[in-house]
Amino acid sequence: MESLEKLNTAYNNLSSLIPKCFEKMHGLSGIDMSYNELEGSTPNSAVFRDAPLAALQENKRLCSNVKGLDLAKY
Repeated sequence: MESLEKLNTAYNNLSSLIPKCFEKMHGLSGIDMSYNELEGSTPNSAVFRDAPLAALQENKRLCSNVKGLDLAKY
């Protein structure tokens, strides 16, 4: 069975929270969700914790432990 490895949703004007179901996507090894209107905490998974700032930058009110993003919880 194949699984999603890389997800790029940059520049799509997406809004809302990032679903927590990403925490169960263990095969996901790379993301780019930059330049959207996402907000809230990122899911607690390695792909988000290890993401470069560029992969999450320029979102509405997104917070994460990624260096350069706000650590506040919404």
